[in-house]
Amino acid sequence: EKVSSNKYDMIFMDINMPVMNGVEATKIIRKNGIKTPIIGLSANAIKSDIQEYLSIGIDSYLTKPIITKELEDTLMKYSHINFDNCEKLLEESIQVNQKDISLDDILDEIKKHLKFKDAILLKLLNSLVSGMDKTLLELEDGIKSKNFKIIEDSAHKIAGSSGNLRLHYVYEISKAMQNDSRDKIDKDYKGDLKLLKEFFSWLSSELS
Repeated sequence: EKVSSNKYDMIFMDINMPVMNGVEATKIIRKNGIKTPIIGLSANAIKSDIQEYLSIGIDSYLTKPIITKELEDTLMKYSHINFDNCEKLLEESIQVNQKDISLDDILDEIKKHLKFKDAILLKLLNSLVSGMDKTLLELEDGIKSKNFKIIEDSAHKIAGSSGNLRLHYVYEISKAMQNDSRDKIDKDYKGDLKLLKEFFSWLSSELS
């Protein structure tokens, strides 16, 4: 009923639901002509099961317990929110500074565009933070060696992931770094790096 009356970027379908299982629910959804991507979820599925799920209209599959990186990749793949349209979406959102926001503010902003429970959003934020150390180190190495290509690529990664999760403060800094390094502009990248490190240190402490 909800799928028929609402538009979603994707549907997470638990295969082992009570009353009606995910396979039957998927068949009904597809029979009604609904083409929304469906992501199957199950704790125990062998290869032949997965092939069956894909054959009846399930687009992708995640095993439980869910690995946050795989969930993040799935969201990036099927969500209509992507790096290319982040700038347009951000123009429609409230622009905030790091000092003006709380973790609750961040969650509220994400939920305007991704209709997930707080537990999933917190996992996404934790996944972002856990992978950010490596990217920030790459960025720092690029700045130290004055390698504009490394700066651009690292900033691009940060801008993409932060934009999708509505971290406006981070997006604006990293997007500017990306553009300036692409144009080989010699500027104070160290100052921008310091701001990014401070933000993710703050976010990490809020999530812990």
